[in-house]
Amino acid sequence: SLPATGGTLTGALTISSTAASTSNTTGALIVSGGAGVTGNVYIGGNLSVAGNTIIENTYVNTLTISTTDTVAIQNTTSSTSTSTGALTVAGGAGISGNTYVGGNLNVTGTITNSSLVSTGKAIAMSIVFGG
Repeated sequence: SLPATGGTLTGALTISSTAASTSNTTGALIVSGGAGVTGNVYIGGNLSVAGNTIIENTYVNTLTISTTDTVAIQNTTSSTSTSTGALTVAGGAGISGNTYVGGNLNVTGTITNSSLVSTGKAIAMSIVFGG
């Protein structure tokens, strides 16, 4: 059994309630304070985060999103510079597949190792070269 206040539980703790969680105050386990977990956490359902999500990975500097589904960013903030918009990347971005731009493409650096090929069709964006 668990101690009334403080203490350590050795062994597994099983909660047999099947109460679903729809907020931070509902579900089979409700923690009023923070929760520190040293090992892996497996989630069989959705993960909802009401605040900021900070991913700190001190072992490998790569975050891998492994899914066969589409990863969608639903924020619609427009980009007006390299540090604004729904998605900002502090370093470079490597893209191995096709890329479609539905708005303007602004390039402040040099375009290298590429060619613009005309197929006789109208280009549905404007390209602005600055420096």
